[in-house]
Amino acid sequence: MAGVSPTIHSAHKIAVELKPFLGDSTSDEFHLAIRQSIDSCILLAKTHPERPLYIAVPTDVYYAFFEGAFAQVILQESRVDIVVYDPDTEEIEQWRNSSPLASVFS
Repeated sequence: MAGVSPTIHSAHKIAVELKPFLGDSTSDEFHLAIRQSIDSCILLAKTHPERPLYIAVPTDVYYAFFEGAFAQVILQESRVDIVVYDPDTEEIEQWRNSSPLASVFS
């Protein structure tokens, strides 16, 4: 599971998959990220079932694409959790959770 790093947040173990979205098409990168996260979730469930997977998305991509209706429907239906980060400061700006741990990270 290359690119997935276990992390601890609020005493819970999680896995974070960094997605810089450097390609020419944000839509293509989005679909690739969703497909890869599904694969990673399946493998993570077998090896570390206690760790939810988060996709780390840069702030500019999140606000320009992920807040749109299309992306929101896909994220909700696929139950993908998002960490929005500022690539310049390397700080997390927000947690977008679909998992039962949502109240812990909000």
